[in-house]
Amino acid sequence: MNLPAKTIQVRIEAHDFAGAIAVFLVVFSLTFPIVAPFLFINDATIALRFSNGIAVGLLFATGYTFGRHAGAPLRVGLLIPSWA
Repeated sequence: MNLPAKTIQVRIEAHDFAGAIAVFLVVFSLTFPIVAPFLFINDATIALRFSNGIAVGLLFATGYTFGRHAGAPLRVGLLIPSWA
């Protein structure tokens, strides 16, 4: 078994860090609104209802945006939350 003559050195570059920060910001900005009611409302049941409402609203907004490109925004917007 022959090994390659030169070893390959992999380095983390600036665009790798920028990509990691971008992914973190997207994930954080989409999950924080769903978690926020638990930080501000003492009753867990009410906080859960608010959290569910926010999640359904975000799903509807995503479906509506996707539906604008597909030609039926309201239909897709209403269908996406029912799939989740």
